[in-house]
Amino acid sequence: MFNLYIDVNRIICYNLDRIGEGATMSWSPPLIGGSMMAVSKAQQKAVHKYVKANYDRQELTMPKGKKDIIKAHAESKGESVNAFINRAIDETMEREGA
Repeated sequence: MFNLYIDVNRIICYNLDRIGEGATMSWSPPLIGGSMMAVSKAQQKAVHKYVKANYDRQELTMPKGKKDIIKAHAESKGESVNAFINRAIDETMEREGA
């Protein structure tokens, strides 16, 4: 399963492993002025609530090794895996007249 990365005001990126009961959130703090910025639990909770209310999630299953190939391709195009998959879906649906 891919992790969803959300850029909140281009400041904090959260790694949402699961949404729902028992969800865990890990984060990579941004560098602001060359120092690490801490994120409060309340801020994490607010982002989690926003994501849950505004995004649908879909688990994707694929053969071993394909995830790395997709990730490398997306990065070569300057995209996240999530952005690449969404673009691929949108382009396919448009091409097929959906």
